Amino acid sequence: MRAEALKRRETNRAFVLMEYYGYPRRDADASGYGYWLAKLEQFGGNFVEAEMVKAFLSSDEYRKRFAQ
Repeated sequence: MRAEALKRRETNRAFVLMEYYGYPRRDADASGYGYWLAKLEQFGGNFVEAEMVKAFLSSDEYRKRFAQ
């Protein structure tokens, strides 16, 4: 595997995990991790176009963290 492809693959994997640790503050479940990794790769690693952050911020799980 070429160095650039390896870097992109590992960066995408780390980014998906970071989203789970950062927003819902938990480990990624297998199906969710697979979904987001595939979507991120579909958009060439562009998380804005993949709407990842938007989806995590608007999730019920994230919003319940701040409910009073």
